[in-house]
Parts: sequence; C-alpha cells; structure tokens
Amino acid sequence: MTILPESSPAATGRARGPIPPVVVAALVLALAAAGGGAWYLLRGSAPAKPVSHTKYVQPGQLRPATAAQWLAAAGRAAAAATSVHITDVDRMAHGTVTFNDDDGRTTGRQIITPGPGMRAEVRVIGTSTYFTGNAATLTTFFGFRADQAARLRGRWLVLRPGDPQYDTVTEGVTLSSAIKELRMPTPMTLLPEQRVGGVEAVGIRGTGRVTGAPGPVTVTLWIDDTTMRPVRYEARSGNISETTTLTKWNVPFTVVAPADALSAVAGTKA
Repeated sequence: MTILPESSPAATGRARGPIPPVVVAALVLALAAAGGGAWYLLRGSAPAKPVSHTKYVQPGQLRPATAAQWLAAAGRAAAAATSVHITDVDRMAHGTVTFNDDDGRTTGRQIITPGPGMRAEVRVIGTSTYFTGNAATLTTFFGFRADQAARLRGRWLVLRPGDPQYDTVTEGVTLSSAIKELRMPTPMTLLPEQRVGGVEAVGIRGTGRVTGAPGPVTVTLWIDDTTMRPVRYEARSGNISETTTLTKWNVPFTVVAPADALSAVAGTKA
C-alpha cells in the first residue's frame, strides 16, 4: 500500500472503467498510486498531541510525532487488516457519484451509483472480476456502445487478467488497491485532534497541485489515534470534492461468483 507525493498525472480508480472525460475530470481526486508494500514517509511538520497508544509503533520507535510518521503508522495498520467497508462520495457541479465497497485482501464487492437511475455492481474473486449494470451505466460509465448496453444490461460480465479494462475495473475493489487511492499531496501538516466518525482522530492535511484538477487540491486524512487506521479522507479542488469513510475494519463478508457470467470480451464482439 503506497501513498505517494502527487507529482504524476492523475489516474482513475475505484473500479472506474473507460469513463467519459467529464466524469474523469470530476473524479480526478481519487488517485491511484503505483504498487509498493509500505506507505512512503512524507514530509512532516508540527508534533502530534501526546497520547498513550503504542501498538503500531515499532520496538524502540517513539510514538508518531510528525505527519509523515502518522501516515506511515496508518499504512502499517491498514496493511495488517483483513477487510474494510468504504463509502466514497464524489461531488461535482453536475452531480454526485457514490461507491460503496466491502474490500478484502483477495475479494471485494462494490456498488456504484454514477447518477440518477444509474447503478452498477462489481465483484472481485481472486483473479476474476465480475460486473453488471443497467444500460445507462454500461454506456456512460463503462463505455459500451448503446446497442451493446441494450443487449447486455442486467447481465453479469466477467473480466480476467489480460482482458481490456481488467485493471481499470478491478482497481479499488480489494483492500490494498483501495488504500492506494488515499493519496496525500505535500507538504503536509498535523491538525489538532478531534472526534471523527465516533473516534478520537489525528488529522493530516496536504495541499498541492494535481494534474487535471481545476486548482490546488487540499486533502485531509483522519487517523484513529487508538487503532492507527484511516477513518476519513477528504479532498477538494474548486467545486470538486471527494469524501471517503472507512469503517468495519476486519468484519468478515462473503462475495459469491455470479452464475452464467458472460465474457466481457465476447459480449462486446457480438
């Protein structure tokens, strides 16, 4: 799981298929990072308010005292988890897109609501990624032609490694790839602790430029000061905003493979 300084072009995530440019621009704040096994230590600043919990502080290491150290501790805590529930709401001038996930290490499920009357679902089981949607969502969100969407609406389609759009649709529906999307621009500062999502949380705020955003992006990541896990991620640039809440850490869930799923590649050839 990697949080990187924002220095490269933004990439879409959260199971976003070949989305039209207007939606890509609206969702640019959910940034997908490139691989990696631990969050990078970014530049920190003011010391954190002292608290007593030390579970995720390594032996011989002082409790996090900078934004960078808090970020690294949150990364270790998230990496140690088995699952999380994520609600992601992206707001822009013309509407709202919502993602509701249960993300595990090798499985995940996601409900996507790109707009009124639009709905899609994605299920990831190992290396197979299943998705379905109504005609409007298949056309506007996943990029199908109107005739294909009319024929495939309501059908479960499956993508496997090597298929076109496999990586794009799968991204963000497992725990590691979902956490990658919580990108932090630099420089970062610490915020006073406050109650967020029912817990006492330490805030990290970063502001910087993001390719494609209408202006500087301000991102705030709130971290549970007891478990060290991310609680809420807030990003804003102009009239575009993203709010991601992370709850139900380590709560088991089940994902069932749909019966009679049609190859997405075969379905678009007819």
